[in-house]
Formats: sequence, structure tokens, C-alpha cells
Amino acid sequence: MFPRIAVFFGGPSTEKDISLDSCRTFYDAVRAYLDDQALRVYFLSEDLVPYRLSSDWLYSNTIGDFWPPADAGGDLGGRVLTRMDSIEACIVDADAVCSFVHGEFGEDGGFAAILERSGRNAYLGSGPEALALSFSKHRTIRWMADHGYLVPRQLLVSARDPDVSPDVSALCGPRDLPIVVKPDRGGSSDGVSIVPRAHLDAALRRASAYCPDVVVEELISGTEFSVVAIQDVDGTIIVFEPTEVIPKAPTGIENASPLYSRLQKYMPGSGATHTTPMSVDRGAIDAIRSQAERMFTEMGLRDWGRFDGFVRDGKDIVWTEVNGVPGYGVDGFLFQQSAIAGLSQKAMSLLLIERCLNRESKRLPELRDKAARRRRIAVLGGGSSSERHVSRMSWLNVIHKLSVSGANSVIRVFAGQDGRFHIVPAFISLQHTVEEIEHLIERPEGYLRAAGLWQRKTAGFSAWLRRCVDTENFLPRAVDVGQLKGLADFVFIALHGGFGEDGTLQSQLDALSMPYNGSGPRASKLCMDKHETASALASMRIPGFRAPTQSTLRVKDLIDSLRRAGVGDEERQRLIAAVRRQDYAAVRRDPAFGAFSAGVSAVAAKLAAAVGSDAGVVLKPIADGCSSGVLVSVAPFREVPIFVLAILAGTDLIPRAELWESARSSEGEFALRMPSEAQSELLVEENIPARYGRRDCIEITVAVFGLEERMVALIPSETPSDFAGLTVEEKFCKGIGRNLTPPPSIPAGRIDSIRARIAQFANRLGIGGYARIDAFYSVARDEVILIEVNTLPGLSMATVTFTQAAVTPGIHMRPSEFLEAIVSLGFDRARGSAAPANSATLAARS
Repeated sequence: MFPRIAVFFGGPSTEKDISLDSCRTFYDAVRAYLDDQALRVYFLSEDLVPYRLSSDWLYSNTIGDFWPPADAGGDLGGRVLTRMDSIEACIVDADAVCSFVHGEFGEDGGFAAILERSGRNAYLGSGPEALALSFSKHRTIRWMADHGYLVPRQLLVSARDPDVSPDVSALCGPRDLPIVVKPDRGGSSDGVSIVPRAHLDAALRRASAYCPDVVVEELISGTEFSVVAIQDVDGTIIVFEPTEVIPKAPTGIENASPLYSRLQKYMPGSGATHTTPMSVDRGAIDAIRSQAERMFTEMGLRDWGRFDGFVRDGKDIVWTEVNGVPGYGVDGFLFQQSAIAGLSQKAMSLLLIERCLNRESKRLPELRDKAARRRRIAVLGGGSSSERHVSRMSWLNVIHKLSVSGANSVIRVFAGQDGRFHIVPAFISLQHTVEEIEHLIERPEGYLRAAGLWQRKTAGFSAWLRRCVDTENFLPRAVDVGQLKGLADFVFIALHGGFGEDGTLQSQLDALSMPYNGSGPRASKLCMDKHETASALASMRIPGFRAPTQSTLRVKDLIDSLRRAGVGDEERQRLIAAVRRQDYAAVRRDPAFGAFSAGVSAVAAKLAAAVGSDAGVVLKPIADGCSSGVLVSVAPFREVPIFVLAILAGTDLIPRAELWESARSSEGEFALRMPSEAQSELLVEENIPARYGRRDCIEITVAVFGLEERMVALIPSETPSDFAGLTVEEKFCKGIGRNLTPPPSIPAGRIDSIRARIAQFANRLGIGGYARIDAFYSVARDEVILIEVNTLPGLSMATVTFTQAAVTPGIHMRPSEFLEAIVSLGFDRARGSAAPANSATLAARS
């Protein structure tokens, strides 16, 4: 009999969306090995009311996707949200309780205290006292100092305190160095600033919005790191290989200090770099691990914990923070570090459950072998397009989901920006960015030394944990497309954009008679070109579904127009050089910028007239996706010149504040991500939201699924944006953006009609397997207006496609089953199957 596990997430803190991600990773890692009915998921609202949750909700992008519920009954699209009487009522018959509530109530010991009062000991994590100590940054630092650890100088400032200038001046030192200001209680870098003394008041106000008590701390100069410790079933503390963290200073903010912000933590490609093992001397690494192990014991922590700090002057370990409920995201520090020791997400999750059960003399049953013969699936990710960071997220998630079922043997294949393919181990696939992966492929020596060291250390694991070692560390090896034929039975393409989505790779695999996911070469090539796709839709004349009015702009013609307007090549190159330096102040000071802006704006006005728009225009690459390089402009004179300069400069991003004057200071890190390849031509479209009005114009996304010419459109989702247009961060970053399924702004009676139009379009395009179609919907006109078609849409941890697959009648698949069904469709396509794409049989097969 399987143990009953109660799993909690949510809570009142700003980290509740990170809590959702942690819970999702845990659930996915263990559900294939435990009875589904034994896993019960509970959401805690901001006022700590528990709700029994259909597990389908775990695949939402944010808690805002389902909370507060759109109807009083709590049943949304067949997914149930049932209010419970109390937390105690949720755990009354649970064998173990696993909380992934981050921040307030979870990390401060509040949840653990309720469990203790209920007489429960089989719960994950530390007790109330240890958590309360580690949750307060000021108490933690004082405790560390009292126990002989090096810590930064620090002040605790209350919002009610009088002037603290004299004390703060002592922290700044004689050179008025920047100082760190952060809430005393909280995480994910929310409310944290690194500022000069002159900006202290603003930083205090920002931090106090998260907590009334604020910590002001000296800025440590050194190598930042984070290290995770766990306990084996026998209580032995295992401190993993620490990870070096190299944050990036916010773009466009003069003299800003690097800060490891929420965006850099959770949105790959935002600037932060992780390096495991660290680049410091091995003696410093050993000191980190030794001190963390001692601290774990002395603080009274249990099961797991994360310790953050700096290595100063190459040898001194300065500690800054302890986290009693570490993040559990699939690509977080815990799994990056445990993979070097040969432990996967499944192994770590089962260890945590086993430790909980052992405290009440229970244990997990012997693990079941799911399949005698496993399908060999090569999963491809990375690439060279601007979507490579999103591809890395999709790649890792597909690997994770296809691995945990036990039915597949997954081969991780990474496509570098140079076009070369390499088979890589789990550890390398878990890196934070594609650049980190490429570095380890080219320079694997440090990783291999650390892996060899940990291979010897596993001999000291308990017999139970040694049986869980399931991740092999090996030297990455180069392969070409032709070699995949002998290595795998199926190729799962998790590439986005470029050669992975434009039909090139599909043609190569067809020549090898190799099954793969998604559409064939013809449909892939067509849908990659937004202009050709719109033209195809226009020719279909589907009632109630139209393409946007479009025009094209050749960059060469634009440069010629600028020359005629008096902007010479020398002036243009000077402006371009300033943009490449991200020095937009210099751009605006340059006398040539006025003429440049006038010339570009005149061209923009002509283009707006060409697409029949008097309410601004949309500029975008013809063949790129994930919102890369998409400018939704309502004030072309300000926005378009800067955008065009960035296109000419080939820069990878534009700070939002440089485009939109309304950009809030809190959006300082958000940027418009730009195409990675030089653009010779841009697409110009009418600005639909500005033309129809934002209240009437709803952005939707609809996944389609099935065999070619028999595709079914899933339940649409509404995708509201807090910006001028939907951003990369809103689509893919944890805790940012919402996907509302079904769309609350669209009358329920119209959903089937919208689905029928989308399905007709997909089938006439020749799409196969699965895809995602983005569009606007005008409620007043009952009109769908195309944005783009993605033949290989994102499959990251919380992609909206998974939500739609879970709620659509006749589909009702969770992500792992949906991915298995996509694989089955690929096999059917390769066999030329004439059988109908019946979702029930696909689900049964997978």
C-alpha cells in the first residue's frame, strides 16, 4: 500500500508563485512512482485557508491563473478547487506532509508549528524554532556572529526609526561604498537593493513595502555562492558542491551594482551566470562545505537547507543568509548540485519522503520498474536563435517529464550556437543558461574532477540512498544528425526558431526516416514566415478569422531614407556604437539623433498609413518568435527610432524605460529582447489593440493537437499583459504573467466557434502533431485576428499548452501524458498512419 502524502503550496508571501513551481517539480518527480490517489495537493490562500486542488492546476504559470476562482462553485473547466475546514482536516489521515510554502508562514515556522501542535512529526523540513531563526536575516547574522562565523556588518532599521544616517555612514566606509538594503524577512530578492548612500531613503521605502523591519548591510566584495545541504535517511548531513553566482548589473541604470534579482534567478538569459563547481581554490570549497555542515547541526535544521555567502580574498567565507525551505524548481541550485553526486529530481524527492515517513516508523515501498524495454528518445534543445534560452527551458522540462514515467530512455542532445550537437549528461542539461552549457562542453575538466570526487563520496551514502544514485556523469560527446538514427528511436525537437523550426531539421530527419514531433518541413517553413502565414490565412477566407494588415520594410531602404534626411553614415555609426554600449543617454544627447528620429518617424508614418493604422504600428522580425524584437508602438516618434537603432546595432536587448516613458521604476530590469540574427527586413502590422481598444481586444493563445488534417483546437487561454504587448518574461518566467483558461472575457457560447476557426486554419496549413496559434479576439465583432503560428511552441514547466491539454474535453492529459501522446503522433506520422487521432487511444497508449 502506498503512503498518503499531503503536499502544500501557496501562502501569503510574494513568493507564492515560486512555491507553485516547487510543488509542481516535486509532484512530477514522484507521481509515476506512487499511487496518484495517494498524492493530495492543497493550496493555501493568502489568508491561510486551505483548498484541495486538482493536480491539473499545478501546471498554471502563476497562482493568478486560478485564484481567486472565477465562479463561486470553485469548479473551473472541470478542475476542482475545494475549500477545506482547516489545515488539520487536510492532514488527518496523511502519512507524511510536504510543504513547499516559501516565505511567510512556510519559512518562518508557522506551518511547522501547526503540525507540531497536531502531534505530527512526519513532515518535511525543520521545526518551528530553527525556521524562525533562519527566516529573519538579522537574527541569522547575529546568531552566526555569536557562533564564530564571518558575517557582514549590519543594522536593523524599523520603518518607525528616526534618522539612521550616522550608523549607515559607518557601513559605507570612507569611500561611501554602496550598501545592501533588504527586508528582514522574505526571499527571491524581493525588495532588495544595492545603492549608494544618497539613495538610501528610496531603498528603505522599497524594502519596507515587503517587511516593516529592514536590514542595512555592508556590501561584501568577493565571489558569491549558494550551497545546499540535505540529510541522508540515517541522518548524515550531505553538503553538495557549491555554486558560484555571478549576477549582472541592471541594464540602463548608471553605476548600478550587480544584484541577483528574482528575474535573474528565474528567467534564463537575464544576465546571471551559475558556475558549478566554483572557480575558487578547492580549500575554499572545502571550508564552505565544512562550515555549512556545522551550521546545519548547530541551527537545528532538519532534512534540507540552503546557505548563501561570499568568498572574500579567495579564502574567507562570509555568510549572508540561510534558507530553511530551499527553492525546488527543476533547474534550481538543489538539482544542479545533486546531479554531480548522481542524484536526480526523483531520487531527491523520494529521499525527502522517506525521511518524513521514517520519523513515524514508516517507509516507502520498493520502487517499481515501469518498463522492461524503454523507447530511446533523443531530446534536442538549445540552438542559435534568440529563442535559445526558452528552448533550454523546454528541453529540460521535456527531459524531466519523459524521464520520470520510466517508459523512456532519454538522450540529452544539446545544439550549440555553432550548430554542433553534443550528447550531454543530466548535470550539464541543468545549467542556468545555454552559455554555461556551452562552456562546460568546451571546458569539462572542472566538472569531471568534481564528478569523480563525488563518485567516491557516494560510497559513504546509506545503502538506501546508494540505490537511488541514477544519474551518470560523463564527458560530452559530439554527434551529427545522421548518428541519431542509430542512437535513438525518436527525436523530440525542443528547439525554437532557426533551423529547428523552419523545416531544415525536419527535412534532414525525413531523409533518415527518423520519427520526430511536430509538423513536417513544408508547414514548418511556411509558419516560420509570419508574412507568408498571414497571406495563407487571407487566401483561406475563413469567416470571422482574418490576418492583420501588413507591410514590409527593408533595412537597406530605411538607411537610404535616412541619408536623404541628412543622417550620414558617420552619424548613424556613432549612434549605433552608443546603443551597443547601452549608453542611451549619449544617444539622446547626440545632435544627430534629432534628424535620425525625424527620418525614422517619417518612414514609420508612411508604413502606418500603408497598413491602414492611425493608432500606432507593430514592428517585428519576419521569422522570429517568443516576442523577440516585437515592438508594439503607440508613440512612434519616441519608440521606433530607438528600436531601429537597436536593430541596426544588433544588440540583444533594449531596456523598457528607453522605449516607454510609462515604464515603472520596478520594471528597470525588464527589457525588450531582440533577435540574435541580423535583420534585413522587418514586418509592419496594424496595432490591433490600439485600433480596437484594449477592452474589446483580448489576446488569446490556442494549442492544436492531432494528426495532420485532423487537428483539434484545445480550450483557448486569455493572456493579459502588464506591458504594451506580451513579453518573453510573461510567457516563460516563473511568477510573472497569467494564463486564464478558459478566457473569462469571452462569452462561453463563443468558445467552440473560436476553436472551430482555429482548427480549420491549422488543418488547411498542414500542421501536424501539435502547435500553438496566437491571436487577438474582438468581442464586439466576434472576430479572430492572427498574430502568429508556432509549430514548435514552448514546453517549459508551466506553458499554457499543458493547461489547455488538461482541461479540454476528450483530451484531459497531464503534461507527461501529453508529451507521450506527442511522441505517439510522431510515430504515427512516420508510419503514415491512417487511423484517426483519437485522444483517448493516445492517452491509453502513452
